[in-house]
Amino acid sequence: MIEQIREIPHLRTHLVSPWIPQYVGRGKGKKQKVVVVPCHGWFHVMIYTLTGELSLHHFQRSADVPVGYPFNMIQYAALTLMFSQVTNYKPKEVIFTISDAHIYMGQMDDVDVLLLTEPQRLPTVTLDPEIKNIFDFRYEHFKVTDYKPQLERRKIWTPV
Repeated sequence: MIEQIREIPHLRTHLVSPWIPQYVGRGKGKKQKVVVVPCHGWFHVMIYTLTGELSLHHFQRSADVPVGYPFNMIQYAALTLMFSQVTNYKPKEVIFTISDAHIYMGQMDDVDVLLLTEPQRLPTVTLDPEIKNIFDFRYEHFKVTDYKPQLERRKIWTPV
């Protein structure tokens, strides 16, 4: 995809999909290779050549909102920053679409606590500007500043 963005940025179909439909099929002569389709992994990178910006639209089939979704959101925001850096476009936005957003019954008390928590200013994330290959990024190439976590730690989720 990086090569595609560099060579034909105006293309409207910079898409990645984890979905291999034939792996689920149970038709005549087909062997099922997966039980369920992936929860996430679909994304569409949009290049705005006139402004030099890049947006990433992530589609998530299924999301456990209080637990899994925040991690997925961070992962795709980081991916957006990485794509922007290695293709020399300015990051514009990350767009999320969730088809089946859910909260499990055992999470409701913890969700009530989360809803009472005072929102904090979002931290700033910067990447090591020396990295030019998407496969070279490592944990230490990300710097998080202005992060002010809540002083009181709360247990977020208890399995049922």
